[in-house]
Amino acid sequence: MIGTTMLGAVIGAGAIAGVAWVAVNLGFKAMRTGKTNLLTWLRETVATVRTAATRMLEAAMATTRPEIVLRRRKHLQDRITELQQRIDEATRSAQADAATRTASIDRLEKNLRITRARITPIETALTATTAGAA
Repeated sequence: MIGTTMLGAVIGAGAIAGVAWVAVNLGFKAMRTGKTNLLTWLRETVATVRTAATRMLEAAMATTRPEIVLRRRKHLQDRITELQQRIDEATRSAQADAATRTASIDRLEKNLRITRARITPIETALTATTAGAA
């Protein structure tokens, strides 16, 4: 009886060890498969997100690009108008300066003629006085 019990205990222990071994192996296999499935799922998710983000970005660019172009054109047109106004103002200022210069030159030439007209008789009188004294 003792041998039978011992034999039963060994068989029972072996059966338990075998079941435990199978359970451990299946557990590792399940973890490895789970990790593989998780990595596969992550790759697919990243690829899907990347594709969706790219599509959204392209759609946003397609929508905003014409608006950007139109705003840029309007900005350039405004700058051209402003520059043309400055050029016209500078031209008017230059013409006004030219007119002022011309008026100043005419006034100064008139003053020069008046001054020479007064100096000439005085020089003539001085020359005649100096020649008469000599």
